[in-house]
Amino acid sequence: FLAFGGEEMGLWGAKAYVKKLKNEDESLKRNKDFERDGLKSKLDCTRFLVNLDMMGQLYGKSNAITLGHADIAASARLLANELRYALAVEENSVYSSDNMAFNYAGVPSISFNRIGFESSGGHTSADTIDNCCAEGLAHIGGIVEAWMDRYVMSPHVFPFPRELPEAATDAVKKWFKEKNPLDYEAFTPQKRYRPKAKKGKK
Repeated sequence: FLAFGGEEMGLWGAKAYVKKLKNEDESLKRNKDFERDGLKSKLDCTRFLVNLDMMGQLYGKSNAITLGHADIAASARLLANELRYALAVEENSVYSSDNMAFNYAGVPSISFNRIGFESSGGHTSADTIDNCCAEGLAHIGGIVEAWMDRYVMSPHVFPFPRELPEAATDAVKKWFKEKNPLDYEAFTPQKRYRPKAKKGKK
């Protein structure tokens, strides 16, 4: 389980974590024997992300947003129908949350959220723990737990491939405005990407 901070400032926590994995991956794979010997980096072993965002409101709409193989969205629809749970499923849809840093690195995801019928002051100073309640967490938490149990905890073989369709990959890059989201320094309230090298100069 990972809890990320700085999401509203620009996914800082998730970006920092994925950047660390990416740097370790590149460092290990400079040694040609690493992959030749069948070894894998921590990034290689990060097969999937379950992102939980905005979970605690009692009255609202529950959603599952996927980026990856079509079977991910199909699994959410199937389980929701079996449990007679109202879950809106969006397949290969860009979702502005911590999952995006992982998606950029090629890791598929499913994001669960629950949007309230009334504004809870999201992304403002009014967005506090008081907007959550045990009943609201249990409402969507039940189907998240059931989905995790069936598709993550119980299978002998993980059912979803570690891949993103080309259209999803393009959508993620477009969301980041074609910039590498891992190539920045978060030392002020503003994201500062490294300046591009000018042509003709090293």
